[in-house]
Amino acid sequence: MWPFLRDEGHFVANLQARQTGKTFNGMAKLLWIGFRYPGSEILVTAPKFDQAKNVAFKALGEHLERMRGLEIT
Repeated sequence: MWPFLRDEGHFVANLQARQTGKTFNGMAKLLWIGFRYPGSEILVTAPKFDQAKNVAFKALGEHLERMRGLEIT
């Protein structure tokens, strides 16, 4: 797991090159925060609504699909 995902600071900077999974990693962190703090509200912003809806939640959906196949012991 990357230090980015483990960092518990209120403000985290993530510097990555193009096409290296910034959105995917960001959604993983938001999903982790959501599970760790039930009842919390998470706001995803983007310059256009379609970007937040189509790009960010596509990555979120991929994470949830992968979790569906995991066995919980």
